[in-house]
Amino acid sequence: MAPLVTGSPHERSIFFHSENFLLREDGSTAKLNLPTDAGVEIDKDQIFVTLKSDWQVGATSYKVGTLLRLGVEDVVKGASAAEVVFAPTKTQFLQEQHYHKGRVFLALSDDVTSKVVEVVRRQGQSGAEWQQTKIQLPENSSIHMMGYSRRNEILIFSSENFLNSKTIFNFDLKAKTVKQIDQAPSYFDASPFSVKQNFTESKDGTRVPYYVIYKKGIKFDGRNPTVITAYGGFEISETPYYSGVIGNAWLNNGGVWIVANIRGGGEYGPAWHTAALKEHRQRAFDDFFAVAEDVNRKKISSPAHMGAVGGSNGGLLMGVALTQRPDLYNAIAIQVPLLDMLRFNKLLAGASWMGEYGNPDDPNDRKYIEAYSLYQNVKAGMKYPEVFFMTSTADDRVHPGHARRTAAKMESLGYPFYYYENTEGGHGGSANNAQRAKWSALEFVYFWQKLK
Repeated sequence: MAPLVTGSPHERSIFFHSENFLLREDGSTAKLNLPTDAGVEIDKDQIFVTLKSDWQVGATSYKVGTLLRLGVEDVVKGASAAEVVFAPTKTQFLQEQHYHKGRVFLALSDDVTSKVVEVVRRQGQSGAEWQQTKIQLPENSSIHMMGYSRRNEILIFSSENFLNSKTIFNFDLKAKTVKQIDQAPSYFDASPFSVKQNFTESKDGTRVPYYVIYKKGIKFDGRNPTVITAYGGFEISETPYYSGVIGNAWLNNGGVWIVANIRGGGEYGPAWHTAALKEHRQRAFDDFFAVAEDVNRKKISSPAHMGAVGGSNGGLLMGVALTQRPDLYNAIAIQVPLLDMLRFNKLLAGASWMGEYGNPDDPNDRKYIEAYSLYQNVKAGMKYPEVFFMTSTADDRVHPGHARRTAAKMESLGYPFYYYENTEGGHGGSANNAQRAKWSALEFVYFWQKLK
């Protein structure tokens, strides 16, 4: 869709804790001795546990993101051993899983693209082993399990990427065959375009991926109008997505679109998110700047032709880009943003996000929050790009006061800027397709004027 994360799940709790109990046929119950934050699914007499934190079983410690198999009765007694069904690597982690009559299907993310495998338990010389068999679905895409019929023995998957609209596939569990059954309309001709995934190093040496979508044959001479977008929060992954708006309004006219997979998101599992929580937030910002610097080095674009856009938590990111690295961009669109971070917890749903950012009323947290908050850091006499604030009067998650107050401060300091506030639309900024079209038109006209 468009770069704004509409329906951004700020209010979603990302820390779930629960206790699990076994209900026996005689009506008695027994507690399952499992981590309270783990994902738990039972398939007959076995339990599959997805770890959200490290867990010690007997003499073995299992890392966050690992999928384990244990016997139900073993868990009731207090397990002394477990089988590893899947263990994450530096580039691969578990997105979701499904169980069917003793069979296990996993959707994995590998360097921010999806693949689906069936894992089968086999007895080897050193004990039980789980072997993977890949299911043939589109490459370089975002794949999700959409539905399941136990009676008909089918799994339904969706797949989409930057050049192909959402496509639905039927996987026959008996025949092990894949069949395309539907596809959303395509809104632009994808054949003239290419997608490339690059990697760069952040300030602390962390490897950060980003996607580049561009027209085949363009010259990388530093003069291409380029927009970089990212989110970087709440364990939300910026995986490949299809957007007719970006295709028609930007790519068809020769623009380059870049999606940065910075820390704070979920692209590499829970650890990628926690690496940028609270006092570590600067890591997400440094990742974003590292991508822009790499784009410059590769001469895909240059600061005179480079823009940035983000909404919600991504709007916070854009505010930091404006104050910390204005030298990298000639245009920044800041959408439904968090900008006054010393007051965010007092406005609308803000108090529920302190697990992500910290508590600005706590002196220890306030110190690091104040260091990056746009409202507190915008200063006179700086060379800022002419920024574009976009918000909604009806936003019931991030208060429009963030954008209003910051725009007023910039006006008092003598900076030119653009400002648009829709009266409807909530956190998405638009209440219907006509308003969404206007929002997108304003955004892309702004970028063309500044970057071409």
